[in-house]
Amino acid sequence: MKSNPSRVASIATVALAFAGLPAWSFLIGPPYDPAPITVEEYLHDLGDGRAHYFLVSSPGEKQSIEAGAAGPGWRATGHRFGAYAAGSNRAPGKVCRFYAPGPVSHFFTASVAECDALRAHDLGWNYEGIAFEIDVPLAGACGRGQSTVYRLLNGRSQFLNDTNHRYVTDPELRAEMVAQGWVDEGAAFCATSAAYVPAKRFDLAAGKIRPVADCENEDLGGGGCIALNGIAGPMPNRIGPYLPPFYVTNNPQWSNRFSDLTGYFFDL
Repeated sequence: MKSNPSRVASIATVALAFAGLPAWSFLIGPPYDPAPITVEEYLHDLGDGRAHYFLVSSPGEKQSIEAGAAGPGWRATGHRFGAYAAGSNRAPGKVCRFYAPGPVSHFFTASVAECDALRAHDLGWNYEGIAFEIDVPLAGACGRGQSTVYRLLNGRSQFLNDTNHRYVTDPELRAEMVAQGWVDEGAAFCATSAAYVPAKRFDLAAGKIRPVADCENEDLGGGGCIALNGIAGPMPNRIGPYLPPFYVTNNPQWSNRFSDLTGYFFDL
């Protein structure tokens, strides 16, 4: 049977087009876009009975806070939502980030009018740049499949110079904050996704971490015993969950850190 030169050329062209693409491209479509990011909420205990909420959109800043570079009193609340990296031009809302030294507080807004006003007038808020990009509500509402991020104000600035905003996606948490006296300022952002995954932390008791042989030796006794010498690397005291990528439907998910440490893969 004679081959068709034009058909062979077409097949060769298709083969060259797909050459170099990773195997998973054929399963989930184009290569994963690095622009989507996770914005995480942190709580800063100021040490005088006050605590302020803060949004972290940079992995480097998150690592810095976790390492203690920002000082004591910081912890992740577990609330997070999906957005896009600054400069990606993936969403119309360019979220301006401001810092006020007086109340030791940050403010985030995707409103062009608010951003311009704070930058043009000396109101005590220092402009720190665009934190991330995100969709914005139309007529006060987000589109189908999006998670509405509501903005609340603690309303304490005129008494204690203690202004702080919180950005929440959970309707029940929103109602709880209003019941505590926070002012509901409505929908601020439209996130690609949202989740609440409480931070998992634990402390390792001294004397309870022993080699496997000691843990299995009943003569030693002494109560519970944890044998960690079978783990390939050092066990951290925090394994942080994360928002799954767009092609994952089951939720919540553990990060790959568990598998990296133990060598076992758990599909939740």
